[in-house]
Amino acid sequence: LEVEMYEFKDASKLTNDVESKKAGALYLPEGVSASTFDAVETLAGKLPTFAGHAELVEKGLAVGIGVENGKPKIVVNLAVMRGGGLDLSSTVLKLARVIK
Repeated sequence: LEVEMYEFKDASKLTNDVESKKAGALYLPEGVSASTFDAVETLAGKLPTFAGHAELVEKGLAVGIGVENGKPKIVVNLAVMRGGGLDLSSTVLKLARVIK
């Protein structure tokens, strides 16, 4: 598994780099800008997207981690997850908060 950290400032460059490097997945931490999120949202149906904050999943990324009752909680946007080619087991989905 090869992981490449990439800090970007230009949303269109992000889209081009993801496609040219044939990225297998994309992770966004909490605090991304609106323009960056817009660029990533266009990629969400093309590859698995992961978020460091549940709000990003609610806005259109596939999988993230949120906090409920002071405990970590997996959050899954089912339509986006499947559109991005990601498949999670029913066991994981039972543990997650699923957005349909």
